[in-house]
Amino acid sequence: MITKFIHRDAHIFCCKRDRLLRVRLVFTILLIVSVITSVSSASSSSQPTAWQNSQYPSLTGMAVLDLFTAKGGFGVNESGGFFFPSDNVILYACVTYNDEGVADALVAFEVKNPLSISIIYATARTDANGIAQINFTISSQAPPNEILGTWLAIATSSVAQRFVSDELSFQVVEDPPLLGDINSDGRVDIRDAAIFSLAWNSVVGDANYDSRCDLNNDGEVNIVDATILALNWGKTL
Repeated sequence: MITKFIHRDAHIFCCKRDRLLRVRLVFTILLIVSVITSVSSASSSSQPTAWQNSQYPSLTGMAVLDLFTAKGGFGVNESGGFFFPSDNVILYACVTYNDEGVADALVAFEVKNPLSISIIYATARTDANGIAQINFTISSQAPPNEILGTWLAIATSSVAQRFVSDELSFQVVEDPPLLGDINSDGRVDIRDAAIFSLAWNSVVGDANYDSRCDLNNDGEVNIVDATILALNWGKTL
């Protein structure tokens, strides 16, 4: 009887210890976030660097088209995230001129599968906010080499007699990627936490928002994503 209670108490202790370690890990990640964010804030208070200027140029007086999905791709030639066979993909094209959305602009969309074969041609007009969209379903019946891999989407429009375009790549995978493996090196470790910290407390549209860090795809990088990162800490593919 005494042995039974000892085993039971040992099991309870181990469970409590595991939960405590996970909580500590979350707070460790948040501490990393706090330290790196404070350093980044101090450095960003001065004149923006050349890298920052090149990544986020002024759009004043420019015609711009930005192609993205609900899972990412904000900015020129960015990744649109992961999808699976049978998923419905919505492509959004935001057309602006002088930072204002251009209404009723005709946008041409083209989508290429992993074999670089164009399988979709479509057009749509922008709404009052300057956004046009199309959607399509990734077939689950085609051969795997036509489905799995990197897809490419291209959107083109004309604004003020100027042609504007953007390209967007996205991945179609059979199995879910390793959650928390932000840098895609096959493991969840301090490198991922460092990248995560740079996007901490950001939302879609913020300059530091990184869709790779939005682990639950809700448009925000917050405590929920930090918890997911902590729960997958140390895992490898």
